[in-house]
Amino acid sequence: MAALRLKAGAAAWWPHSASLPDCSCIPLPPPSGCQRCSLPRLRHLLCSLQGFLTNVLNPKVALFFLAFLPQFVDAGAPSKPLAFLFLGMLFIFNGTLWNLFVAWSAARVAGRFSASGRLALWLNRTVGALFVYLGVRLVTSHEG
Repeated sequence: MAALRLKAGAAAWWPHSASLPDCSCIPLPPPSGCQRCSLPRLRHLLCSLQGFLTNVLNPKVALFFLAFLPQFVDAGAPSKPLAFLFLGMLFIFNGTLWNLFVAWSAARVAGRFSASGRLALWLNRTVGALFVYLGVRLVTSHEG
């Protein structure tokens, strides 16, 4: 259990530890051996593919649908698979609308933060410090 706590603490701390000093002027190179990552369009496609695979292969999503959707399907429905398909498509439609709204809102907020370099730097350092604190707190927590 202690090893799991250490791993989780390191996972929370490591990606954000670089945000504490001012490293915003240092460009990050693409992963080693990846010539395709220099193309922005392909990079977006790879990110989309990674997100799709993460959602499809995530067992929590399947468990959610197996536990949540059956309560909305009438036991006497003539075609239960069609009812599940309809509810799944409705969930996808609503989720897509919501995610588009979140992406649009995040783009607007990011545009405002990028206009103010000092605000973006302050926010980056604050969030980085929060994750470092949470990582240290997780590692030093005692089982109770």
